[in-house]
Amino acid sequence: MDTIICIPYRNRAAHLALFIENTVPKLPENFHVLIVEQSEDNQLFNRGKLLNIAFAEFKEKTKYFITHDVDINPTQETIDALYTKRVEENAVLGIYTSHYNTLGGIVKFRATTIHTCNGFINDYWGWGVEDKALQNRCDFYGFKIEKTILSNDVKRHTYFSILNDINDRAKSPDIEPRTLFEYQGFQRLTYEKKRQSILRSGLNTLEYEVLERNDICENVTHIVVKL
Repeated sequence: MDTIICIPYRNRAAHLALFIENTVPKLPENFHVLIVEQSEDNQLFNRGKLLNIAFAEFKEKTKYFITHDVDINPTQETIDALYTKRVEENAVLGIYTSHYNTLGGIVKFRATTIHTCNGFINDYWGWGVEDKALQNRCDFYGFKIEKTILSNDVKRHTYFSILNDINDRAKSPDIEPRTLFEYQGFQRLTYEKKRQSILRSGLNTLEYEVLERNDICENVTHIVVKL
């Protein structure tokens, strides 16, 4: 497998079915889709940790990772032009990202690159800010970041079919302080304090348990994990 598409998932059955039906057949043969489902219904969603699990599960088995939301379906032309694009070591390709200065959405990097920056923070439960934390980590390590299609691009629907969002994106009570830290506080830290902050939580501290593992089809694997 050359590229793993990583989908953090919970409670999006219709979106997932559409992704498997519409997007998976368009992918090159050397692509594999990994759906990482959070098992706990009584916990807030943790997108960053689910993506870290995908990175850990296929660390030695792939060259590239692509983070991907389940409610976005690319056209064949978008896949051919961007999903298969070569990305250098210590570089990041933002295929479809927020118009804010973050690395959420569809992002491609080498497996070695995401491990260099220690992946996402594991501690951000609920929606929001984990994408800014990743941007901060990539900036700290001096990665070259290229962004192509932004969320406010008027032509974005030419490249993707973007489904209507489901209004269940619960946020953590600590959303305001962690937003303040990632958008302002992190930049004020010394070099050593930034390094310590990155190493405090990420791939190096990742703990999880795989409860179920199923191959939906030849190039799609679904795992259910306990965080």
